[in-house]
This record gives sequence, structure tokens and C-alpha cells, in this order.
Amino acid sequence: MKPLISVIVPVYNVAPYLDRCVESIVGQTYTQLEIILVDDGSTDGSGALCDGWAARDARISVVHKENGGASDARNAGVARAQGDYIGLVDSDDVLHPAMYASLYDILQRGDAQIAECRLVPFGDGDALPAWDGTEPVGQPFEVLSAQQALQELICWRKCRQTPTNKLYEAAYVRQIPFAVGKINEDEFWTYRVFALARRVAYTDAVLYYYYQRENSIMHVPYSAKRLDGLEAFGERMHFVREHFPALDADATAA
Repeated sequence: MKPLISVIVPVYNVAPYLDRCVESIVGQTYTQLEIILVDDGSTDGSGALCDGWAARDARISVVHKENGGASDARNAGVARAQGDYIGLVDSDDVLHPAMYASLYDILQRGDAQIAECRLVPFGDGDALPAWDGTEPVGQPFEVLSAQQALQELICWRKCRQTPTNKLYEAAYVRQIPFAVGKINEDEFWTYRVFALARRVAYTDAVLYYYYQRENSIMHVPYSAKRLDGLEAFGERMHFVREHFPALDADATAA
């Protein structure tokens, strides 16, 4: 039997989008999944939708908690996860049907601790590519050292800050909690997990589709909330200087 993958989904007021997200998870060709939906105090009926999914699929469990933000919800899901590997999904995004099969494949073949695929945005009215039923298993990939992966992340090339287009050995996720109360929580987290890994396997296959709403923070000309991003940048620069001095010049310039 293949190892268990725990998929953690923070849910907060996403009723119009939740079903398509969960459908893309339960429909994965890698079926040995534990799916944890963390209802973070939703007020729009999303919590009831989560319970409905749990009643339909025995692999799904639901955590209902007071609102604490995405980081707090992810931490609650990680605390409950029983899997050998962990995947993180945002509740308005969509997965390719063979995403976890593909990521597990390259993780194993690359003897890596983290596997990453390419992700692309989509918006209202955009059609996602049709799947022909062919699994992208056995595809080309490359293996990066922790330092190489951080270089790619810092320079915004192959590896990205977002934690959702990846598969992790569970032990690595458990060592680094998400920063609660931060808006740009991904920027406080991903580089630290990369630094723990010996190897990161990367495929250029597009397997994760992230939904961009018009009122998202990335579409706002200015917000004080973006100051969290500057704080994360400062912390990353200090971390790189201490642990990966060879990358310091690139970290400072990025």
C-alpha cells in the first residue's frame, strides 16, 4: 500500500468555490489520502458544506474552530494530520487530477523531501485545461539541493513561495509552524522549510491552478497589510546570511 498523504485545506467563507476545490482533491488518481477541511469560523455556510463532504467520503474529516486566519487553520490541520506526507491546498484553488501521483513519483525518484510543480492563475470565466486521462508520472524533473532551491525561490524563478503546489515529508512541515496573524504568511514559511530539506524535486508540469479574485491583495494598489511582506523579506535576508552566506548577495538584491 502506498503511504498516506494528508491534504490540509483551510476554509473561510468560500462557499461559491469550495465544491470545485474538494472535487479536485477527492478525484485525485493517488487515492491514499486523508483530507482535512479546517473550517476557520465561516459564516457563509462553508462549514456545512465541509460536513456534507465528510458524510460522502470517509477520507474527509472536518475541524471546526474559531476564526484565526489561514496560518492558524493550517497549523490546526497539521496537528491533526496522520500522513507520511503533507499537501496544502487553498480552498478556492483547483488541482490537476494527477497532481499528487506526479509529485509523489518525482519525490521518490529524486530521493527528495519536497516535490514542487508549476502553478498558474485562473479567474472568473477562465476554463481549466481538459484532462485526457494520462498521468504525468515518469515525466522529466530535476533535483535541487536546499541551496539551489533557495536560489530559485529568492530569484523568483522555478521555485515559488506558495506552499500549495508542493508535497512534503510530514516531518518537515511539523518543524515550522505557520506565522499566525500575518497576511503574507507564505513568505515567512516556505524558505525555512526548503532550508531543512536535503533535496527538492521540481517538475515544470502545470498541476496546480490558483484562483485570483479581483479584490485579492495582489490587485490592491497599496495596503498596509503588505508591510508583512517587507517584514518577511527582512527575516529571510537575516536567515540566509546566517545559514547560506553564499546566497546573501542574491537575497539582498532580490
